[in-house]
Amino acid sequence: MDYIKLSSSQDEAAWHADRSLGVTASELGILEHQGASAWIRLKAEKSEAEPRWGGNKYTAWGHEREPFIMAFLARKYGIEPNSHLLQSPTEPQRLGTPDGIGRFETLGEAKTSKADYWNEVPKDYVTQAQANMLVTGAKLVVLAVEYFDERADGSLVVRDFGDPQVWVIRRDEEHIERLRGIGDRFLDMGEPTAEDELLARAVEAKAKIAEANEEWKNLETEIFATLGTDKRFNHPHPELGSFSYTPPTARRQFLKEKFEESYPDLAEQFTVEGRVPKPSIRVTPLKEAK
Repeated sequence: MDYIKLSSSQDEAAWHADRSLGVTASELGILEHQGASAWIRLKAEKSEAEPRWGGNKYTAWGHEREPFIMAFLARKYGIEPNSHLLQSPTEPQRLGTPDGIGRFETLGEAKTSKADYWNEVPKDYVTQAQANMLVTGAKLVVLAVEYFDERADGSLVVRDFGDPQVWVIRRDEEHIERLRGIGDRFLDMGEPTAEDELLARAVEAKAKIAEANEEWKNLETEIFATLGTDKRFNHPHPELGSFSYTPPTARRQFLKEKFEESYPDLAEQFTVEGRVPKPSIRVTPLKEAK
């Protein structure tokens, strides 16, 4: 492995200052898997136009449990804890703070989760691992996750005091190259404006509408497959509301073009100015833009 060791997170001011030199592995996890608003928010945070996110009780719990998880990684895999921001010697804007550094081109990551036991590593953690391998030249990351539960009073407790669950994430050059592109796009992006923030939120809102429409289309198909389309039905529920269906019938329609062709004078006589429509905004996500 080959990297430059910068400041330690124990010197918070210096660590955050060094992080502003480029884009970090954890930030790439946000950029690859969260929406446009996250790009705008992160850019504003890095330029100090907005305050940095201060974390919550779950991130505090992760910091509290990290030494115990890292002790396991040190004992089992020879991966020693790391608190320093690392910088690629050939690509100085690539940065990362892996939780541990081992021998044989190996890094370590310590995670906590209150989810059910993982069937696979969450995508943002995979991205973070690949980004740290980009920075250091490592070939694999050993990720250890410890699960916890939240009690009724809001306190957190380790779910199982046995060894953490271990995952091995191997270097993926195709993924790493994709992360290079994401990082470059983010670094080249100008400082966000108020209009940029509104556009980002609009793009995300439109995406949610499209997702909801697709979900409704699939559900509608399932309802008709279950109840049929040949007769009306009504299904009420005292707590949920109801859904109902009436089979469609042919509707009478006015042939406007035919009428204008046959009675042009009369059509002109009854053509008047209509109401001004409400203002509307067209949102075009980047992938659809011409």
